[in-house]
Amino acid sequence: MAIVLRPHHQSSTDIWLAICAAVKAACSLANVAGEEVAGLGFAATCSLVAVDADGSPVTVSLSGDSRRNIIVWMDHRAVKQAEKINSSSSPVLQYCGGSLSPEMQPPKLLWVKENLQESWTMAFRWMDLSDWLAYRATGDDTRSLCTTVCKWTYLGHAHMQQVNEKDSRNMEACGWDDDFWEEIGLGDLIDGHHAKIEIPIRVTQLVRVNAEKCGPSKRHMIPVSNSTTDDILNLPGVGG
Repeated sequence: MAIVLRPHHQSSTDIWLAICAAVKAACSLANVAGEEVAGLGFAATCSLVAVDADGSPVTVSLSGDSRRNIIVWMDHRAVKQAEKINSSSSPVLQYCGGSLSPEMQPPKLLWVKENLQESWTMAFRWMDLSDWLAYRATGDDTRSLCTTVCKWTYLGHAHMQQVNEKDSRNMEACGWDDDFWEEIGLGDLIDGHHAKIEIPIRVTQLVRVNAEKCGPSKRHMIPVSNSTTDDILNLPGVGG
């Protein structure tokens, strides 16, 4: 009996519009003015977002529909790719519990490269959904340590050891294991100092942005914290 793995897609455009509506509605219901908003933060599932150099959606669907530019966290199309990655002897895996889930980003990226070559070539940024939301709000595409360590195999401990390093090239490479990306067939993500997947920053850093799009005030500048995944965000609430 064959098991059919149904693809699960979303639209980054639809998600952003829904967030804008939700934030404005929340402020209205709470009778809070835009100037009273102290800050914004984004948390989301480990869904993979693809956009081109202009920030426009790049399809991750075999249908070719560009609106479908997100592979949702629960999409298991990359089971074979995950098995291939897990069969490697990369020391990176010891920091991921010994293996990667098909819900994590390297298997999904490998699936896109193997099945959607045009999309693979077009994509200028590959981002976790929460990182993309922060990028959409700020224009700053720097990733967070939370998403890259938990879902992308970024070695956060190596990052923190060199966080005060003055040599930018050295800093850019400190948490990505280039041998790992080469070994699993995604060596092209190393190009341009990992430009398509970027490097993260400290989770405590704040970026000031204009809240015109997702807030009730067009002129109010508010801080946006680094993004996080929903599972990690829930830990404080359960005593983790």
